[in-house]
Amino acid sequence: MRRLLCGVVVTPARVMDEGWVLIEDGTVAELGTGTPPSADVTHEFPEGLILPGLIDPHVHGGGGLSMSGSDPRAVAGAARCHLSMGTTMLFGGVVTAPIEQMATAITAVAGADFPSIAGIYLEGPFLAPSRRGAHPAEHLRGPTSEEIESFLATANGALRMLTLAPELAGGFAAIALLQERGVIPAVGHSACTYEEAHEAIRLGAKVLTHAFNGLDPLSARAPGPLPAFLEQEVTTVEVINDGVHVHGALVGMLWQTIGPDRIMFISDATPAAGVGDGEYLENGNRISVVGAVARDSSGGLAGGADGLVRALQVGRESLGLPLTDLVRMTSTTAARTFGLHVGAGDIVPGTPAALLMVDRGLRPRLSVLGETTHSPDGDSTD
Repeated sequence: MRRLLCGVVVTPARVMDEGWVLIEDGTVAELGTGTPPSADVTHEFPEGLILPGLIDPHVHGGGGLSMSGSDPRAVAGAARCHLSMGTTMLFGGVVTAPIEQMATAITAVAGADFPSIAGIYLEGPFLAPSRRGAHPAEHLRGPTSEEIESFLATANGALRMLTLAPELAGGFAAIALLQERGVIPAVGHSACTYEEAHEAIRLGAKVLTHAFNGLDPLSARAPGPLPAFLEQEVTTVEVINDGVHVHGALVGMLWQTIGPDRIMFISDATPAAGVGDGEYLENGNRISVVGAVARDSSGGLAGGADGLVRALQVGRESLGLPLTDLVRMTSTTAARTFGLHVGAGDIVPGTPAALLMVDRGLRPRLSVLGETTHSPDGDSTD
């Protein structure tokens, strides 16, 4: 099958007007400008944009379905929802719960049969009670090597990242263990000091989880972890750029300070993503979504209510960021951070096809993953 996409092609390095991408049997065969080659199926959208598929390492649900339950079919259904919105690769995020329940959820994500699921992300239970956000306080604890080894065994090689608070008893040892076992330690939901954050980075922490959320505010004499992560070039900083979680001035400040190659936009999506306002359950906790803002029973923010494509839209419409930089922050940076396959986060001949077509408002029109296409109205082709 030869499938041709025609429009404005945007890669991490350039914008190609009158561009096209040819896909053969699920692989990018060619890309160029001007007169395109012949194909069996053509998706022509001259005013639209063709981007690398979005990569979201921080997804907890979508389509009304949670990724912290016991049913692999629900996990796959949530991933399918995100694929229809342009996310061609994600990590299924499991949130804080009793250890046995988290193990069940890890097993469900590991067993979910859907091609965009590339691993497992754990957020908790090793989080600071004072910065817990929507995570239930009764299930928080300090990390132990035994519990981490148990998670690793249950995930069977699929665990990609784990967020913890390094200041907790056992936190630094946990970071070193995760680093040794090939899992990226992330610092988040933490009240750690600037000095503790530097020690965490030295031991192997590579990611700051959703900057400005779940962390102590910046203070003149207690700067906390954010400056430590900005100073160390080996690190990546997550941002929920949905226009709700972080003020645009702060997103712009990060972009000017460390650039798009160290910023990783995430959705932090709840089951509300792709559905809209309403009441949802996330791991037994009730989430209310009103005006595309998700809150828990206390009234605090409880994750994202949209897919990662929202970060593209906010970045362009509200912040005026360059398209090439937005591609990096929604795809390329994540691919580099997690050492994904060659071509991930880009459009490279000879690599698996993972692409997103959007209109001029950056609204999803068509997602391509391998030999399949998916659209927001639920249509898909094999």
